[in-house]
Amino acid sequence: RIKSGLPGAIDRVEALGAKYKLAMSDLITSCPAKGKDWEGFDWNKYEADVKNLVAQVGDRASTVIWEPVNEPDCIPKPIEKYYELYGHAFKALRETNKDRQICGPGFGFPSYEKYVPFLNYCRDNNLECNYLSWHYTGWEADQPEKTQWRLGQMRDFLKLYPEQKIK
Repeated sequence: RIKSGLPGAIDRVEALGAKYKLAMSDLITSCPAKGKDWEGFDWNKYEADVKNLVAQVGDRASTVIWEPVNEPDCIPKPIEKYYELYGHAFKALRETNKDRQICGPGFGFPSYEKYVPFLNYCRDNNLECNYLSWHYTGWEADQPEKTQWRLGQMRDFLKLYPEQKIK
């Protein structure tokens, strides 16, 4: 942990020339992705917790990429539950600022095909997804294409989903 807290961590990452992507589920204890029951979940409390986290980050919140859940494909629930959580996170983030940047699922096991239903859900529910991410470490550089994850085709989403404003 960085002694200066979250704003200090953001400063440190940005000083290196990168954008800070905050995995909200790591800091919001009410997040149902943390093993809590999704049925009858208090979405109002979750949205308030999202807004509180934004307030905690303060002025730096506008430079952060907000990711509701890290590796939602590793949670033992149907992925559609994550879509619902994403919708509530999006709503709360945009209520704090209409330009808040939000990241779609940071899949642990990514593929082009996994992002399509998510982006369709966003389009069908008037949500934006400004960034897409995935985890890829420790393998040879061409492994994703060898395994046919089709990550090289992710740029197609810029044309296929212009309303998402993907960067």
